[in-house]
Amino acid sequence: MRRKPSTSDARVVEMSLTYKTYEHLASVTAQEEALDKFVFGDLAFHELTDFAKRIV
Repeated sequence: MRRKPSTSDARVVEMSLTYKTYEHLASVTAQEEALDKFVFGDLAFHELTDFAKRIV
């Protein structure tokens, strides 16, 4: 995370992600997609929606 004081209001700190963080999030997203496909890949859409309704 980058922290930078606001130029218009000294009480505000602007925060943004670093390039390294963007890269990490991209790799985590790819891993999550692979896991989702492994766990839920054989379920049809209506089975997924039914499952989602039951766990809420």
